[in-house]
Amino acid sequence: MRAPTTTHLPERSSVVATLGVAAIVGVVAWFFTRTERSDAFATTACVQLYKKAASRTDTIRIDGQIPLQREKGQLNPLTCGALRSAYPARFVGDSAQIIARAMAAVDSVRGVSDSLALRVYGFVQDSTGIQVVLTPVRLVRGGGAVVHFRPDGSITDVRLTQ
Repeated sequence: MRAPTTTHLPERSSVVATLGVAAIVGVVAWFFTRTERSDAFATTACVQLYKKAASRTDTIRIDGQIPLQREKGQLNPLTCGALRSAYPARFVGDSAQIIARAMAAVDSVRGVSDSLALRVYGFVQDSTGIQVVLTPVRLVRGGGAVVHFRPDGSITDVRLTQ
């Protein structure tokens, strides 16, 4: 007769401990290999540049700038435009900044700075971006505007209204 064979399973506590250690090692490795972490300084530099942008022309110029010089081994330096596409949530500013950019864009389209006092009539944010509706403070000759922003904060359209 054959003796019955028994298989010994590892203790539950050792399995849980091994899984716990593996999870901690995985989280630490993920933290140090995230691209967002390595791009943080460049992203911060670009955010500061975009905050100073007063028109669509400024935004386009900043899109092509390289915020930090890369090491020799790194072939493709990141531009502010590439970073803005990769991390759109970092580049959408507060409402006051967006409204100031909308008013500057209207002045740029009109070709005159501060030609007409405007007020915010509407501010709508959805998945397609932000729409800022500006109307004249007083009923005078001239009109308002509707300015559309993409989710990444760039201006897509400025439409003057009467």
